[in-house]
Amino acid sequence: LLRAEKLREYNVSVADVVSALRDQNATAPVGKIRGVLEEQNIRLVGRIESPAEFEQIVIKRRGDEVVRLGQVASTADGFAELNGFSLRNGHPNVGISITRSREASTVTVANKVRALVAEINKTLPAGTTVEVTQDGGKDAENSLNNVIDSLMFGAVLTIFVVYVFLNSWRSTLITALSLPTSVIAAFIAVWLCGFTLNFMT
Repeated sequence: LLRAEKLREYNVSVADVVSALRDQNATAPVGKIRGVLEEQNIRLVGRIESPAEFEQIVIKRRGDEVVRLGQVASTADGFAELNGFSLRNGHPNVGISITRSREASTVTVANKVRALVAEINKTLPAGTTVEVTQDGGKDAENSLNNVIDSLMFGAVLTIFVVYVFLNSWRSTLITALSLPTSVIAAFIAVWLCGFTLNFMT
């Protein structure tokens, strides 16, 4: 916690403090050691872990005088400031987002996640549960079912219209056979090209 009166007394700005903390509390690579069969990286570990070490950070130098953080601020070991939190049914929780890879099937991943959640819940202590709050797999299944329903309805409607207007069983039969044949051929072409139903959903 910065003290305004001390900042003015030592002529130190907030930017000076931020810059000193950034420069003197960091871990950075400094080189490599190469052997005959291996190579190892060397890192400079400069992370500060205790309030006492923070107080010794040099903020500013004025000749022989050194201004340290402990002279312009109070340091204490505590918790980070809470910037956000998640609630479900009025209780705090931890949210986890699972995203499928580009090649994976949304429905397959969702089914496996639901099965894994059921197994995890068996091992958790009382009062702790894992729940699926948003399931993209069900949305994909609903979209796929809508596509199938639309195809079936369109096929039936097409056959009916052909029979009503042409009044020919022969033309109707040809139409009834050509529709599923064309759909199956289209799906075979999709499969041969390496695509999946994900591009439809």
